[in-house]
Amino acid sequence: MKKRSIQILSIVSVLTIGLIGCGGGGNGSISGTVSPGLTKPANTNNFVAGEVIVKFKSKVQATNALTLQAGGLQLARVRALGLAKTSLFRANANAEQTLELVRQLSNRSDVEYAEVNSINHALAVPNDEQYVRQWHYENMNLPAAWDISKGVASTVVAVIDDGMLYNAASPNAATNDADPLTHPDFAGKVIGGYDMISDGGPDGAGDGDGRDANPYDNLIGLHGTHVGGTIAAATDNGKFGAGVNWNAKLINVRTLGNKGGSVADIADGVLWAAGIAVPGLPANPNPAKVLNLSLGGDGPCSETYQNAFDQITALGAIAVVAAGNETANTADKNPANCNNVITVGATGPTNKRAGYSNFGARVDVMAPGGDLELSINRGGEDFQAGVFSTYADKTNGNAFNLGSIQGTSMATPHMAGLISLMVGIDPTLNYTKTLAFLKNNATALAPGDCANGNTAVTDDFCGAGLVNAAKTLEKVKEAANPGTDVPTPPAPPAPPVVKITKNFVRAVDNSDASKVKQVEINLTKTAVAYTLTDLAPGTYKVTAYDDLNGNAVPDANEPKVSLDVTIGTGENKTNVNLTMQPDS
Repeated sequence: MKKRSIQILSIVSVLTIGLIGCGGGGNGSISGTVSPGLTKPANTNNFVAGEVIVKFKSKVQATNALTLQAGGLQLARVRALGLAKTSLFRANANAEQTLELVRQLSNRSDVEYAEVNSINHALAVPNDEQYVRQWHYENMNLPAAWDISKGVASTVVAVIDDGMLYNAASPNAATNDADPLTHPDFAGKVIGGYDMISDGGPDGAGDGDGRDANPYDNLIGLHGTHVGGTIAAATDNGKFGAGVNWNAKLINVRTLGNKGGSVADIADGVLWAAGIAVPGLPANPNPAKVLNLSLGGDGPCSETYQNAFDQITALGAIAVVAAGNETANTADKNPANCNNVITVGATGPTNKRAGYSNFGARVDVMAPGGDLELSINRGGEDFQAGVFSTYADKTNGNAFNLGSIQGTSMATPHMAGLISLMVGIDPTLNYTKTLAFLKNNATALAPGDCANGNTAVTDDFCGAGLVNAAKTLEKVKEAANPGTDVPTPPAPPAPPVVKITKNFVRAVDNSDASKVKQVEINLTKTAVAYTLTDLAPGTYKVTAYDDLNGNAVPDANEPKVSLDVTIGTGENKTNVNLTMQPDS
């Protein structure tokens, strides 16, 4: 998550989330030929039985061959295809006989190749109105994965974070969006949780009551809301965006307060989420198989953390943690450096390691985490290349929307969501098997893409590379159902074309719009100073904005924030601070 603060003449701290792939003797002889075997189609139900596409070596034969004989069957030519010397033939044959026809025709001297008439299907695309913005799902080949599985309702994922916009106390929370405290994409998705924060004061939970059964208490931020939506927001419902898992359920385990969360509270949250008894707390009636921890801190893995992760791993639960956003080595970042956790780094829209993402030998695999310094165009609209997920405008009565945020915090729920799809296919998966599937089927980053300009980073510091959701699910399903062939999914599409986002501060005289002053600034992870000079007395609308389309004008769809500022004769106004909220 990233909020960006801009001010005149001084620099202030800015919030960046820390919640953050044989010879022998004798006189005999043997003669013959060895031919390559015919590759069996991935699924015998994935082609038209009785139909064979044949390309001949001779144009005359291709034109005159109205029938063919093979395998004791007669094939009649259906039609010539647009490809030279190629025709479609049909016989009265079942799937097994069709494969034999292909084998025999392939061995003919006048045939260049023969193959089954395969069937392709449209990739699953949800109808959520803002799904077009979620470029990050295509980058991890998720639409093709949804053709294999969209998840099952029996899978439970724990969001161990700062809470979600889900008010369990509302009688409407499970059925509709009538409650202003419940994001509509969580209705019917959240099935319990607990507030684990011991300190109820302003430095802790901020709710005044310490640990309790109400995990809503979303008084801090919307980090957990964004994370939970990526994992399993209501999908294909015509609203907002999609989640990685269309059907899984969530439990809301609140462990992060105003100043983060303590290891004691987080470790208890991990244990409770997985169904292990915690003194003083009621049993969790919905133990989670997958736990998402988009959080982190400095130093070695504490023994408390390690003991908690070892216990849940022994139960078969799987913990997924963020690598962190400090452009640092994970060797000194916990819990990313703990054992028995899957550590996730972040990539941007071009599939390079995002500049902020931590790296190192402890990173297992990468997932899309976004890059707000870049913009992309999809559906004719320019927008920031952050990760889009469930969000709300807290300044406008929790007006529900999608928010664009970046971070390994955003990469981690992509992985947790994928793992929840995997265990939906095979509930017996554990940490070791899951990690092997993810690594063995990931796509290694291209040489130099892990470094992405950072000389301290080597190619092996991004783990196995960018996760490939479709290939991973294919292999999980094949292993879980021996003897059943799964159609080979297509490769991921090419990443989107990106533009570097420029940032401006603009002052427009409220009484005369022709009087405009503008200065370009370079926003990174910290706040940036700006100064607009030579302004005549008057009242100005001062706007900080991200110029996504490069026209140096704040357009309607571009992220911006404005303040009215009155300047007297010769007056210099300082400390006019503007905080950029996530794009929505």
